[in-house]
Amino acid sequence: MLLRGRNVDMIEIAGKRASLSDLTRRLLEIPGVQDAVVFQPVDTEALAQGVARVQRVAAAVVAPALSAREILAALAQSVDPAFLPRPLLLLAQLPRNELGKTARAQLLQLLR
Repeated sequence: MLLRGRNVDMIEIAGKRASLSDLTRRLLEIPGVQDAVVFQPVDTEALAQGVARVQRVAAAVVAPALSAREILAALAQSVDPAFLPRPLLLLAQLPRNELGKTARAQLLQLLR
């Protein structure tokens, strides 16, 4: 079996690896989640100083009938705790561009 994908999709936390797209897929499988994206913020200040800091993953989720706690509990059933998103932002809709894609810059703005 040959797996193909982008290296930028793979993340490593605590010596474990995961795919951001797979984490997003698992989040979207939760009943009540209408839209979601999992991403890994980058500490740009640390990078500017030449320090690579491990960052937790974050998620932006559209799930009007669910709380962040309920979403994390459901996700914890299929995801290693190291990859549970924190923060998990609940939104009315994801910021998407004219092509329907979520722009990383817009997601990072949500964290500020």
